[in-house]
Amino acid sequence: MNFSSFHDIEPNFTEINMSGQPVLSFDGIQKFQNLQKLNISNTLVTTFKHATTLPNLTEIDFRNTPLSKYPFVREMCLFAFGFSIRLINGKEVTDEERNLSNYKYRPEAEATVRNGEYIRLNYSGRFTKCFGKCSYETSKYIEKRETKATEGETSNNSTNQLLENIAKTTSQVHQIRMENRNQNKCFILPTLAKYDEFSVDSLKDELNQIKPPIEYQRDQIRLEAQQKKDAVTIDSLHSILNDLNTKLNKNEFSLLTANETNSRLQEELKKLMPNNQIVDDYLEKLNELRDEKTTTGQLETEFESLTSLHSQISQNAKKAATAPQQLDLSLESDLNKILQAAEALKNEKLDAEAKLNALRNRIESQKDEIMKLRREEENKRKQKEELLESIKKKQKEKDEALKIQKELQNQASIQKKVLAAEFVKMSEKVQQEAETGSDLVIEEMTKIPSVE
Repeated sequence: MNFSSFHDIEPNFTEINMSGQPVLSFDGIQKFQNLQKLNISNTLVTTFKHATTLPNLTEIDFRNTPLSKYPFVREMCLFAFGFSIRLINGKEVTDEERNLSNYKYRPEAEATVRNGEYIRLNYSGRFTKCFGKCSYETSKYIEKRETKATEGETSNNSTNQLLENIAKTTSQVHQIRMENRNQNKCFILPTLAKYDEFSVDSLKDELNQIKPPIEYQRDQIRLEAQQKKDAVTIDSLHSILNDLNTKLNKNEFSLLTANETNSRLQEELKKLMPNNQIVDDYLEKLNELRDEKTTTGQLETEFESLTSLHSQISQNAKKAATAPQQLDLSLESDLNKILQAAEALKNEKLDAEAKLNALRNRIESQKDEIMKLRREEENKRKQKEELLESIKKKQKEKDEALKIQKELQNQASIQKKVLAAEFVKMSEKVQQEAETGSDLVIEEMTKIPSVE
């Protein structure tokens, strides 16, 4: 997918944000000549292939892409899109980078970068072009280069014949060497000294930045310790909550038993005196007191009325001549027991309700604390995951930097070996030429007749 795949983007747009899209190349960007800001961060762009000069482009961002991992990518970006850019990956373009617009080999560098190749530093301290991922077009281009290289090697093999045909003088040989040396086959950027001097230090700084700081390790240790404490606290709170639930269930069961006992006693009282209106009034008032949960003062007034009722019941019992004396005494004792049981049940119910409310309030507060601890634990877990992701990301960047450094070292060692072999061959040729020259001088001297 490239810029030509998005047909709904009009050519007169001045800002395009492709962050996170599956964009692979800059193909189709040439139609956006009015573009001023371009954001292709978090994409899969690997080269500047198909890039073109955008005269109005002032800001570009391609961070977190495979392209951003290569060295000298800022210079390649200027060669690819033009020197009107003022901001690359959030950093301003320096004067030294802007002076590359007057570079001697600027057309060749622009063609190289827009062909999908890179500019790297080789063993001799010069910038040369190299290939990235080998596509079909790139492989064809490599084959053409190889054929040209083989033709150059065959022409180089005839150097001895060329040297034999020309005069074997030091000045002519030196002139040939200088002509071959002045043929620049790679780019020498003015920013070479800066990168050559600080390349190792910059890589060390990047590696040091990738390592997790001591503060992060301390925070991680504290986070683990706090999580253990929070786990213990949560377990203890769960146990306390379970205990409170059991106590609440017991209190509810005791209240239910008291209500059943009270209703049973009322039924027994009705059975004993079914035709006594005073007792019925007393039971109704007792039910009203139980349902309405009256205060202590109301209870005292009701108890006074109950005592008066008790006296009336006793008087009525004395007046009842038909009933035996024992029944009156039993009725009085039953009424006294009922009154005491009602008083005890009322007090017990009030105490149970007070305890129940206190337990409910305590349970609610414990639940709030548990929810608060869970939220804190969730936030800490998220922070830990973010820290782990940043560590993995930095470790990945570190591995990529080490890989690039190893590739540069391998290229440097190979080029050194090739140079050493070429130097040995040239020294042997020069030595042979010197020996053949001395032999010719000796032969000429022997041909001169001696003067006697």
